[in-house]
Amino acid sequence: MQPTRGLAAAAAIVLVLGATACSGSDDEGAASGERSADDQSESADPGSPKTSAADGDEAAADPDSGSAKGSDSPAGDGTVPANEVAPPNDEDVTHDGDSQSPILNHIPGSEDGACVDTSGKRDARSGGMAAGPFDEARSSYGERSPGKAARSIRLYWIPRHGANAGGLTVRVTRVGGGSSTTFTKATVGDAEQWTFYDTNVPIAGPGTWRLQATSGSDRGCFDVTIG
Repeated sequence: MQPTRGLAAAAAIVLVLGATACSGSDDEGAASGERSADDQSESADPGSPKTSAADGDEAAADPDSGSAKGSDSPAGDGTVPANEVAPPNDEDVTHDGDSQSPILNHIPGSEDGACVDTSGKRDARSGGMAAGPFDEARSSYGERSPGKAARSIRLYWIPRHGANAGGLTVRVTRVGGGSSTTFTKATVGDAEQWTFYDTNVPIAGPGTWRLQATSGSDRGCFDVTIG
């Protein structure tokens, strides 16, 4: 039996800590511990329907069409400098002990928020954010599965201070030029005491894409090459 979206992400996070995870229930809410909150996703295609947290999927925004409709993040010209660094984290901010540093400390990458090349990596860390599994995202791009658009990659995100209903915002930009899109995710999943976001990230086509993620004071920057 194939694990559900939330359970698969939860199992992967537990595996990062060296624990044994197993799949079972097809009840996504019970298996993943997702706490319901409305997704804020908007589609860049005016004809696309709005997607709610009930089905847990982001709208399949098309990066080539510009910034996702309703997003506060400007698309700009989409050109990303090679040395761009994600804004630093506010290390003085605490969230009532919701520190997820034990997970981030197990994951290779950059502690200072520099953009991380995810080539050859399953999981990666940038600043106050960890994400993955990039190897599966690359290999499954273009495949359709329940709840996943073909032109998207599925990633989970682990903020240092914990996921919360304030949500996750991800800006997706083609490196070297092109338009960008921004989407948000509000539904929170959990694996034991750890919390995360499980997302479908819209990717318009082959190339290198920069994913800049923000959740509260936690930020990270990841470069993903598709194709």
